[in-house]
Amino acid sequence: MIEAHRRQMSEQYRKRLGGGQMTPALSGLVLQIIVYVLVFGGLLVWVVRNKWFSWQPFGSGILVFVVFVLILEQIVHSLMIAPPAGEGSFPHLRWSDSPLLYALYGAFMAGVFEEGGRIIAFFLLIPRRHKYGDGFVYGLGHGGAELLLIGLVSAINALVLIMTVSSEGAQPILQNIPADQLKIIEQSARTIQETPFFMFIIGLLERFAALFIQIALSLFVLLGIRQKRYLVFPAAILLHALVDFMPALYQAGIIRNIWIVEGVVWIFGILALGFVFGSRRLFQAAP
Repeated sequence: MIEAHRRQMSEQYRKRLGGGQMTPALSGLVLQIIVYVLVFGGLLVWVVRNKWFSWQPFGSGILVFVVFVLILEQIVHSLMIAPPAGEGSFPHLRWSDSPLLYALYGAFMAGVFEEGGRIIAFFLLIPRRHKYGDGFVYGLGHGGAELLLIGLVSAINALVLIMTVSSEGAQPILQNIPADQLKIIEQSARTIQETPFFMFIIGLLERFAALFIQIALSLFVLLGIRQKRYLVFPAAILLHALVDFMPALYQAGIIRNIWIVEGVVWIFGILALGFVFGSRRLFQAAP
């Protein structure tokens, strides 16, 4: 009786999710995956053609992102942040329920770990590679790792999830999953499937804004090292915190309008893009 009910429930979810047919959500995820790969690959080809590419700064950028962001920062967050208590609630600091303090903490920690890692990399990992192209390639490694490991992997996972749940051939496998876990999986798939197509476009634009912000901050820090202006270090941390503050306010539930958040992120992305190309002359003039 229970198994029959579960099979019926799975079939109902499968039909709701489109039964394996192409839907706006599936189209959006496929578009994200294709564009992520094409843009990142195109930038790699571009830096190679400009003879900037070197594995040392590129690999250093990837290494710093993995170690400082995915490992060290997450360890600190696990000690400092309490997960949401339930549906409709928001994460908060273990020692305070203030959403504003949570947003300030999250933004500042992002600046400390990412810019701290960047500074360490330029001094210890690539101490003799301080040209414009080196900063660009380092930022491409750092920002590209974020783009691929978070943006691309998330899109692939979401695509696999909704295709599995909506696939008739996967139903025998799903029926072996405990009912409470199956319900969570199917609800997650339904949430993704009900996401409007334009939200996937917004996600793309946000990821590319983040990529150019990472490249710009890499060039900003490296230019400060070239010019021996070390006040750039705290300035970079504060700039990074400023960029992340609006998304942190959204995560804390203080701001509910996603368009305000995305608008601010896109403005920072446009400014970053301008600095990426405008700073080339500053590097040429630097000693």
